[in-house]
Amino acid sequence: MSKRSCLPAVDNAVDANVGLLLDKFSSVKNSTGQSNVNFFNEVASQKTDSSFYDAAYQRWLKSLKASDTAVSRDLIVQGRLVSGLGIANPMETGLTLHHTYGTPWLPASGLKGLAAHYCSQVWGAEDPRFSAGGEFYELMFGSKNRSGALVFHDGWWILEQKSPFALDVITVHHQDYYGGKMDKPTDFDTPIPVQFLSIRGKFKVAVQCLFESEESCEITKKWADLGLSLLEEALATWGFGSKGNAGYGRLQSKEYADAEEKKREEAIAAEKKQEEFQKLANSPFRRKGDMTSGIVFEENATKVCVFINGQEVPIPCKKYNGLHKGDKVQVKAVDWPNKKPQPMMLEVFKPL
Repeated sequence: MSKRSCLPAVDNAVDANVGLLLDKFSSVKNSTGQSNVNFFNEVASQKTDSSFYDAAYQRWLKSLKASDTAVSRDLIVQGRLVSGLGIANPMETGLTLHHTYGTPWLPASGLKGLAAHYCSQVWGAEDPRFSAGGEFYELMFGSKNRSGALVFHDGWWILEQKSPFALDVITVHHQDYYGGKMDKPTDFDTPIPVQFLSIRGKFKVAVQCLFESEESCEITKKWADLGLSLLEEALATWGFGSKGNAGYGRLQSKEYADAEEKKREEAIAAEKKQEEFQKLANSPFRRKGDMTSGIVFEENATKVCVFINGQEVPIPCKKYNGLHKGDKVQVKAVDWPNKKPQPMMLEVFKPL
């Protein structure tokens, strides 16, 4: 047995340090040599000393509020998060937990590293000033010759009644192949599930701006807001911790999720409008009463460009207040004299 026989069973009725249980308590091995899943279930449902942790959490919040240049945000784990799988552990699958409180946490060094890399790779691709060595990058994250203005705080787990720990599994499908006992994997190999714990719930992250020179509070707070937005975008897009390619580690605020959902809805609506625009543009347009799509050429649609025989032609149109140059509209030919290749007057049927 890997658990000392003198240690009692895990008691869910009392508060305990989950990090200590995982690191030192270990578990009983079953007949196949695998860790007993009941131990993980017991640990996952273990109560945390909420009063002790909450006192430390509230003290940290108080220090943030006392600063004029610190901003914070509540982020929700989208699915599961696992960090520190490679940490040496009796269970062979580690988990990053706060040493003192045994609660989930996001180390500040990891958050800063993620934000810096995302800034250089993603934001820097659009604006060189955000790439490594750029003006804005060095201001935020520093260089060999100067320290960065942004301070990234540890991400603190937001206390709630529900346990932040969840039972998870990695299934090794080709153990003999990975162990060098077989030349190639086959579909006849026996999958071996390996249990581990992952994290769910909410975290509060914070970024503070500390310029070396005297700067106005308004400017420093804007840089802190920018740093926090950068961090949230990186956490929502790239994620934090292990198994990122499998979708683990994504965190985002409700506001960010709502904004992204709005962007998706707008993109779908724009795509539908474009499809409608193209469908109308390809419809017959040869006589009075025919409809097609067009692009406003003058304010209030006094002229609209339509495609006739492959040519973009600006045609006079009845005034339609509120439309601006570049807007897409559905128009109808209201005056098309005989033997004319194009109408003399259009009317806006509806904006697109």
